[in-house]
This record gives sequence, structure tokens and C-alpha cells, in this order.
Amino acid sequence: MSNPYDFDTENDIGLGDDDKNRVRNNRTDWYDLTEKGRTDRVALVYFHPEDLAQLTKIRRQKADITEAQQKAVVEKVRALKAEKLGKQPDELSVVDMLDLSDLRFKVVDASYKEGLGYAQWPKNIEAHEREVWNKLPDRKTYVMTVLLIYPTDREGNLEKERLANGWKILPWRFNAEKYDAMKRINRKLQAREDGSSLATTDLLLTCKEPKFKNITIEDAGPAIWLKNDKFKKAVLEKAVEFYTKLTPFKAYTTEELREKLGLGGGSSAPGSDSSTEDYSSVLANL
Repeated sequence: MSNPYDFDTENDIGLGDDDKNRVRNNRTDWYDLTEKGRTDRVALVYFHPEDLAQLTKIRRQKADITEAQQKAVVEKVRALKAEKLGKQPDELSVVDMLDLSDLRFKVVDASYKEGLGYAQWPKNIEAHEREVWNKLPDRKTYVMTVLLIYPTDREGNLEKERLANGWKILPWRFNAEKYDAMKRINRKLQAREDGSSLATTDLLLTCKEPKFKNITIEDAGPAIWLKNDKFKKAVLEKAVEFYTKLTPFKAYTTEELREKLGLGGGSSAPGSDSSTEDYSSVLANL
């Protein structure tokens, strides 16, 4: 018998056990070190695919590169990678294509306002729009990446018996000061003759004062996750799931923000780009 009513009940659920698995929680947890004195051993695992990285470099050098030329670059990079791995180009996965020598970070400016939350500032703001955005509190720069967190004790010592299934991947949001600390560590690593960098090194993060998110960052030695191909593949397959989740703030248009702030009507010229940009500096070149 067909539904005798004019409303759709197909996707409705109740509170019983029959429906408990039909609601998925899409919230993304973020890494947060809040236990005073605790040390975590971690690795940074946010990378770009090699074809995208090469294409980005060429676009910066040649702004008028045609679509056909871009396609040729991608095909060439993928062909070389496929040959190296003994695969066909169409067999390459996202993980296969990642450039593990070049760590990446996502960076955005945002302002926090009670009742509004974090509002992400657009990359480009027209002069006539600035009066709206300037109503927000001072903006701050936030940097994001993806972390591998190893199973350790409170002092950051690896618990090897838990390594097989005790590790986890989480996105991490932090301030510019912590990014600068990582740049300093990277410079010291690159001064060595063994080809070290933060891309091949683990870090120790220690919580000094949770209230102020005071975390120290130290070099922990060669990256454990890179020492085993099976472990490396598992880590990267999980890490890439977070690459599209690295911008946690709301990207308002100027008109949306005007309305949220109760500033009344008004029109802004189109063209503001509120997308995020990847951090333009490569650690290896700093």
C-alpha cells in the first residue's frame, strides 16, 4: 500500500536501537594538548601531490600558461611517478602522488566575536567592503596542518607495544609563533649533511601551561612512521582524509557578515574571494 499521506517519511528515524547507526557525527576533532607537563611525540603529515606542486610552481613563473600546457605538465609528472613505482598512470592513488619532501600548511586570518564565532577574512577585500569587516575584533593568523600522534607515555616515550593500533591522525590549529618555532627547527635540521628536514623528523610537543596554550616544540629525531612502508601507507591514507577539513572557520561573504552584525542593508561589489590559500612559503626554502 502506498503512503496515504502527503508527507515523506522515508528518511525519518526514531530513538530506538534499530535507528542508532543511521546518524553519523560529521564533527571533526582537533588536536589539543591540555595536560600540564605532558609530552606528545608527533609527526607533520600534510603534503601536496607532486603534479599539483609542479603545476603551482609553473603557474607562478608563467601566468599565461594554457590549459593544454597545464595538462601536459600533469601528464608528464604522473608518467614519471608511475614509472618510478612500476605502475600505470591511471593506477596512481592520491597517496602515491604525495610529495613527502615538502611539508605544507594552511593559513587563514580570522576574528572571533561572541555570538558569531570565528569569521574567516577574505583574501581580498574591496575598499567599500572594508568598513564592514573592520567592525570585527582584531584578526589573528591561524596555521593548520595534519598530525600523526604516536602512542606514548606522559613523558613522550614511545610505547612500542601500542604502535600497531594506538596511533591517531588529527588536524592541528596553532598560532604564527609555533609556526616560527618549527621554521627554526627546520633550519637547524637542514644545516646537517644527512638531508634532514621537518618532513623526515618527529617532534616533541610539551604542554607548559594549558590555559594559555603554551606548548614547546622540540626535535625528537628521525620520523618513526617513515621507517616502515606498510605503516607509512596506513598513515598517509588516513591523513589525506583530513586535507579538506583544515579550514574550521566560517567563510562569510561581506553581505552575510553585514547581516550577522546587524548593520542593515547595503550592497557590496562582487568579486571578494573568501577561499583559503595554502602557505606560500615552502619550509625547505626558509
